[in-house]
Amino acid sequence: MRFLLVFGLAAALAGAAAPASAQVAPKGEIIFDAPPPARPPADAALVQQDTLIYDRAIQAKSFAELAKFEPELNKVLEHVPTRFPLFEKRPGQVIVRADRDTGGPIARAMAQELLDANPQTSVKISFEPNVYGFAALTVGALAAERKDYAAALMALNTGASVQPDNPKILAERGHALAMLGRLPEAMSLLLSWRRDYRLQAQLSPSDTARVLRAIGFVMTEQKRYPDAQASYEDALKLEPAEPTALAALKRIEQLRTGAAPQAR
Repeated sequence: MRFLLVFGLAAALAGAAAPASAQVAPKGEIIFDAPPPARPPADAALVQQDTLIYDRAIQAKSFAELAKFEPELNKVLEHVPTRFPLFEKRPGQVIVRADRDTGGPIARAMAQELLDANPQTSVKISFEPNVYGFAALTVGALAAERKDYAAALMALNTGASVQPDNPKILAERGHALAMLGRLPEAMSLLLSWRRDYRLQAQLSPSDTARVLRAIGFVMTEQKRYPDAQASYEDALKLEPAEPTALAALKRIEQLRTGAAPQAR
């Protein structure tokens, strides 16, 4: 499961910038694939160094192969930027550090908000590799695979410090907190995303389903079986036949009937 999580994040995280000649557009329009804004030289050098590690790590074909990059990815997490959100809105520009399938529609909606507020300008949408989100999720997933949930939570908290809007990080933080027995904290965290990121929840069904599954897991641990079942069923409405949710519903039924559930 951790393997699928990390490699789902790795797919199509960044897009190439369009040629400079394609960036000129009339006022009142959205320019897709504009170059990202320049960083100060010191910051640019650090991000470039970390991106080289990221570029190699996402080529891993197995969880064991990915684990070889854990020391380097831990180094990446030692110097995350002050801010590196999944979606960053600036005057006249939206920066996206998410895959194009889910990130593109959200970025367009955010760009349209900027355009509506100032119709006499144009708004650029830029894509960047999600270097620090990927590093946090990978290190967290590797630690969780070893059942070292304290270490997993530490890595995920670092990721959340720069990407509080990342539902994958949030869902995995909720899972780690639950495995550490911190159930009320886990539930509060998961519900905060559904409350605060309505645009993302609306336009990214898979991310919403991920959070709903995490909520269902915590509710199961709290023995709130009807509520847990409802949460998993809501997740299946967004991602039909998703195997984690289907297995969880079977486990809930076993718990409710007193049958011995399968191991988590």
